[in-house]
Amino acid sequence: MIFRKIGKFFLYAVALLVVLFIVFGITNGSGDQGLAGHGRIKNLTGDLMMFRDATQKYQAAYQALPGDDANASKRWTGSPNGNGDGVIQGEFNTLKREHESAMFWQHLKNAGLVDKDFSTNVQLGLVGVQMVGPTPASPMMICSADLTWRLAEGVDTKMDDGVPNTGTVLAYLQDGKLLADAANPTRGTPIASYDSKLEDRLYTVCERK
Repeated sequence: MIFRKIGKFFLYAVALLVVLFIVFGITNGSGDQGLAGHGRIKNLTGDLMMFRDATQKYQAAYQALPGDDANASKRWTGSPNGNGDGVIQGEFNTLKREHESAMFWQHLKNAGLVDKDFSTNVQLGLVGVQMVGPTPASPMMICSADLTWRLAEGVDTKMDDGVPNTGTVLAYLQDGKLLADAANPTRGTPIASYDSKLEDRLYTVCERK
């Protein structure tokens, strides 16, 4: 009888430890470590790849960049037009409708490629697109803001080389939470390395294409 009670207690203890292990794995690190962290990285990289693919589909269908499309109003009544110069003008973090980087979302939505007029990521940071330079030959960047260093490094490692200032994925240090139409950190220099000592700082990560 005593051994039976001990056996039941042992099973209960093991079950409790398993539950605690799962909960700890999900919540460890304020949401950017453990299972939750892996889920957020997967979500963030999925968004960047989805918007990249949506841009390519739009270009293939309409022979224009979303946001820069000068004939959007001919396809969708009331849609704003870009100037058709082959450059998406404006900052990735703008919500001003007259900027082509904001029209980008409207054009993709009109084409049925996204479901919102603008986008935020799993961290509720702004997501957007901009050109690196002023010519059609300039690379385009799809950027995602307000990432912790762990999430930024995770996205970089999953999509590229894990180094924030080389390759196709670049990371920039923010000055606090990035607000719409605030100073754009990606117009500066990418950071040289991910620093665990800057636990309270936020980053913008961009994929160049």
